[in-house]
Amino acid sequence: MLDNISPSKASLYRAKNILIIEPNKHQGRQLSQLIKVNRPRLKVMLLENSEQVFSLMYGQMNINILFFDIEGESNTDNLALIKAISPQTSLIHWSDYHHPEVIELLYSLGVNSFCTKESDAEVILEATDLATNYPQSLFLDRKLHQCLPLLQN
Repeated sequence: MLDNISPSKASLYRAKNILIIEPNKHQGRQLSQLIKVNRPRLKVMLLENSEQVFSLMYGQMNINILFFDIEGESNTDNLALIKAISPQTSLIHWSDYHHPEVIELLYSLGVNSFCTKESDAEVILEATDLATNYPQSLFLDRKLHQCLPLLQN
């Protein structure tokens, strides 16, 4: 006898999609490999710019997590548009750029997780797990804790 899986149960077992927008191919491959090796149930795709995300979204790809570096973004409106089209997508800022004003702006655009490119593998995996399981949770690398008061208002 077949065991029917209800739609809600089926979504629990569906693979999660992670997109990494990183123009630096070496850094992008490192992050991609870290996630693929340590979280094999996640599907990881590496892109060079945020414009490529829209093609995937319009192709009906469900994007669960999006890693991006604000330094590589020519237009921050793309982030707001991605969040408007797909509000359930968790945005993770992965950058060496950690000015408090930028973190505050990104948070206002719907970014909840912030890591640095210097973050340990455990920190990046913790941010990934939190974004996968609790997409609305706030996550800050310890190096960014000086920004926390700005985000708690």
